[in-house]
Amino acid sequence: MDSKILDEITNSIKTKLGDDNVALIGDDLGMLITENNKSVNLINDLNKEVGNLKDKNAMLTSANSRLLTQIPMEKDEPREQEQKEESKPKEFTLKDLFDSKGHFKK
Repeated sequence: MDSKILDEITNSIKTKLGDDNVALIGDDLGMLITENNKSVNLINDLNKEVGNLKDKNAMLTSANSRLLTQIPMEKDEPREQEQKEESKPKEFTLKDLFDSKGHFKK
């Protein structure tokens, strides 16, 4: 709430209640005004911090995108060829399966 609006409200209360009754609640109104000012200052500080963080985020995003453009991209074709070669079953010969005495190799 703006301090001008708050002053208008307190003056309105003063005119409605009169000077005697306003003195009774004056301390409470003073505390409300003080807390309101603290809240407004806190909101302003947080808004500044959010603005700074948005600026940093934009800067980091642009730096990150520049770095990503410098990384070369590889094609997946060599990997696919390697997988095709590995997927072919090996051919076995009798020499591969048996030793010189005719026993199975372990």
